[in-house]
Amino acid sequence: MQLSPNVYALRIPFAVHVGSVALERFVYAYVIVADRVWLVDTGVAGSASRLLTVVNEAGRTERDVAEILLTHSHVDHIGSAKALVELTGARVHANPAERRWIEDIDCQAKERPVPGFYQLCNSSVTIDGPLADEQVLELSPTLHVRVIATPGHSPGGVSFFLEEQGILFSGDAVPIQGDMPVYDDPLGSVRSIMRLQSLRGVRVLASAWGEPRSGDEVRVALIQGVQVIEDVHKAVQAATALPEANAMAFCHEVVERLRMPPPFANPMSLRTFVSHWRVRERRHLSDHEETSHPTT
Repeated sequence: MQLSPNVYALRIPFAVHVGSVALERFVYAYVIVADRVWLVDTGVAGSASRLLTVVNEAGRTERDVAEILLTHSHVDHIGSAKALVELTGARVHANPAERRWIEDIDCQAKERPVPGFYQLCNSSVTIDGPLADEQVLELSPTLHVRVIATPGHSPGGVSFFLEEQGILFSGDAVPIQGDMPVYDDPLGSVRSIMRLQSLRGVRVLASAWGEPRSGDEVRVALIQGVQVIEDVHKAVQAATALPEANAMAFCHEVVERLRMPPPFANPMSLRTFVSHWRVRERRHLSDHEETSHPTT
């Protein structure tokens, strides 16, 4: 899928196996063709050849792939990073807050044990260029990417705004209605989405979590993203099971209250629900005063 003369989107399907159930998932990675080729995220392990096929179809070769921008450290975003570095010599860029899980996937596997972890990502990769909030990267004299810190889904998550073309690469910062809620910090997630809402000139939302959206769909997606988090918060507040007493009973109850499929009760969603439990005293997460001044 081509989003602009310079930007190509690749939808990468994969599965997360929870017991005997395979949760069908997908993630988007993006190819930006400028003076050199830049990649935004790399998909799961085994995606390198597919991304390089997109590069070839855009009239470039693997020798042109110079930079890899990672929105965050999760396995479906870094799974093919090492393979692409070995094939192309590209440099890897990410927020330093994500460094530990990118450069030591065994650490990530212990601290965030996604089912089938090593099938999705089997190699660590070194960060060459640390990214900072509001940093501007020059892809060519007429094409620039602005780095926007969007923590919440992960501690050091970032989005990338291709300013001249109005394309916002949001990674997993914006949850999708009806999908499994996956983020570590609901307050941080709400603040990050609100920040994205304040950006001017966004014409395309190039999410990793959902299909690319344009025009008024961008505004709707950002509003819905906040609503997803608020709905989860209400379900957690209403739960009668306690996570410290029986974590999976708590998880199943929240999934039922949200009317989500039973397989959504798994370690990934449990992590999300527990993060809400820690701030359950807050009535509305998107309340401006509460969101601006979180307590610890």
